[in-house]
Amino acid sequence: MAASYSPAGYGPAPTTASAIPGTTRRVVPFYRDLGKTTTELFTKGFPLTQRFEYTTTAENGLKFVTAAERKNRKGDDGKETEYFYGSFQPKIELKPQGINFIGTLDTEKVAGELSLADVLTPGFKATFKGSATDRSVESSAEVEYRHNSAAAALGLIYKDNKPKLDISTVVGHEGVNVGAQVGYFLPVGGRAGAVEAFNIATNYSTPVYDVLVSLGGKYDKSELKLNIGGKVLYNHNADTQFATDVSYDLTKSFPSAVTVKALGSRRFDANTSAKAKIDTAGNVGLAFAQKLNPNVTLTLGTEINALQADHPHKLGFSLTFAP
Repeated sequence: MAASYSPAGYGPAPTTASAIPGTTRRVVPFYRDLGKTTTELFTKGFPLTQRFEYTTTAENGLKFVTAAERKNRKGDDGKETEYFYGSFQPKIELKPQGINFIGTLDTEKVAGELSLADVLTPGFKATFKGSATDRSVESSAEVEYRHNSAAAALGLIYKDNKPKLDISTVVGHEGVNVGAQVGYFLPVGGRAGAVEAFNIATNYSTPVYDVLVSLGGKYDKSELKLNIGGKVLYNHNADTQFATDVSYDLTKSFPSAVTVKALGSRRFDANTSAKAKIDTAGNVGLAFAQKLNPNVTLTLGTEINALQADHPHKLGFSLTFAP
């Protein structure tokens, strides 16, 4: 019998082959969501800091998320210093109107995100974002549209006086998806327009497998850096998953150009989960999540380097309260 508990970054994870409710047709993902489940398995659920999070929800659906975390950051001199990070997020979702708002106030920035779903026509969504720090201000507007066999997004991002267009599209049928994305700096203030990055990918997704092969290019000043990548997710059953992530940097020579990551995730029962990952650099990550009661979840994480004995070991935990 499949368990119902699934902390962040643990299985069972959906693939991009999720069916449209009431039909057997699979959802065509947006380009940003291709391989997303595999990526989040590697990046989420491995706490390496000390974090407390408390979530409350009002009767009208208004949600407040408050968090405190002890982290490290690098200064201008390259040295790491310890500091305390705090954040407060009000969230409200008005489903009948298709309105969703997320605000953020933390020790690093002030930000807000407003999205309007199914405006003009079903499947059409508009999202507006803005954030400000003591060093920069960033804003963006994005429109997206999803159809039975295609998904497309167009975004305008303004940061550091550099407006950029981000365009992506995916076409698919029965779990087979092909997509492309490009970022383009607009010609403003005497600067010529320029391509910032481009990516193409093909994806095959079923409830058991999710496979992604991609080619990406990014301009670093005038130099084009190319990367070939591949991701595979295997859902052995509702409680057990395996994943691999392979990357080949075409600007480097073999074997340093190749990075391979492997991960396994297991949910033992409704309250207990664990996962482990390793990569070719020798980094080994372990995580264990335990639901202490219906409202409290504790996640422990560690990372060591098996190839470098003098490499600093990392330990962390996340304690989440959600009454």
